[in-house]
Amino acid sequence: MKPAPGSVIADKYRLDRPLGEGGMGMVWVATHIELGLEVAIKFMHSKLVHDELGRARFKQEAKAAAKIRSSHVARITDYGSHAGLAYMVLELMVGEDLSTHLKRRHSSRMSLARTAEIVTSLSKGLEAAHNAGILHRDIKPSNVFLAQVDGVEVVKILDFGVAKALGSGLTDSVKTSSDVLVGSPRYMSPEQIRTDPPDRRSDLW
Repeated sequence: MKPAPGSVIADKYRLDRPLGEGGMGMVWVATHIELGLEVAIKFMHSKLVHDELGRARFKQEAKAAAKIRSSHVARITDYGSHAGLAYMVLELMVGEDLSTHLKRRHSSRMSLARTAEIVTSLSKGLEAAHNAGILHRDIKPSNVFLAQVDGVEVVKILDFGVAKALGSGLTDSVKTSSDVLVGSPRYMSPEQIRTDPPDRRSDLW
């Protein structure tokens, strides 16, 4: 199945327009037909349909984010499969990710106060994730979204595709070899680079 404008997913979501695409999936703006509510639907990339690890990571991303209760984590409201393609439904956010925000500023530096605001909000989201027993393992500017909510900026954490269970939290259905790097090299903590077991401090790095 290839998503297309006008397609109806699970008899309740109508696809409106594509929003973006990454290595793991593609995101569409959609409308809940009965409620008239706009949402974002992230589909697993079609190239991963027959990839067992890819399917497991996609499902784990949905389960991890759904477990966290925080205004600083992108909210997931539904998960399922349509025509063989897994999808998750998220709140539709208005704004931009931190990576885009920083590039748009070009050479200008953010003030210390502005940086502190973002880091403080990000820390609250990470605290909620860690309290829910979830380690993100891929905190980087493109996974931090500056959402506009009623005229107020709310920092939200995105993409739990490589999340890992902490303690008795989320069941870790994706087993990673101890000698495999997980995350984005430019933003990995030293222990992740060494392929040592990460912990909460790894997300703070």
